[in-house]
Amino acid sequence: MSFQAFKDNSASLDIGGLTLENNEERVSIYGSLNIGRDQQGLQQARQLQGILSDMVNYLEQQDLPAQIETFTPKAVKNPFLDNE
Repeated sequence: MSFQAFKDNSASLDIGGLTLENNEERVSIYGSLNIGRDQQGLQQARQLQGILSDMVNYLEQQDLPAQIETFTPKAVKNPFLDNE
């Protein structure tokens, strides 16, 4: 599967213990990844490098705002609690 940053609102990719989640506005990266000095580590490093390189190339080709609006969740009344 190919991970294309900012292209799909539902794509998610795991590299070791590192998770990348896609959205049209931002990509979330969380978890941890231990890259070992072995063939598996090399494969993981190359995969991460490729994704980040593609992401930078994509962003460089866009007309970007200085900063996108940050989503701030709002508190709502819980309909399951008795709030009389």
